[in-house]
Amino acid sequence: MTTKSAEELETIYKDCKGRQIKEGHILKVFHFIAAKRRQKFFMYKICAVKDGRMVAMDIHELYSLGREKAHTCRMEALPADTEIISSYGV
Repeated sequence: MTTKSAEELETIYKDCKGRQIKEGHILKVFHFIAAKRRQKFFMYKICAVKDGRMVAMDIHELYSLGREKAHTCRMEALPADTEIISSYGV
C-alpha cells in the first residue's frame, strides 16, 4: 500500500482565518470554558499525514508515545474556530 503525501490529499482544510492547513502546522483548538471566571482553555495539535489522510495529533502524546501510538483526530471533527498558530516544518 502506498501512502499519500500532503500534496496528494483531495480535501483542503482551512482555519478560521481562511488559511490552508498543511502538514506540520500547529493548531490552537478550543477545548472548554471553565465555570469559574468563564476562562477559555485550548488544546494544541500538530497536523500530520497518517494512513493517507490528514489528521491532527496531540503534541504531548506525539513526543511521549510516538507517531504510531499517539491519539489522532480527524480534521473534519475539529471546531470551526481552529486557528494556525505556527507553520513549523512547512
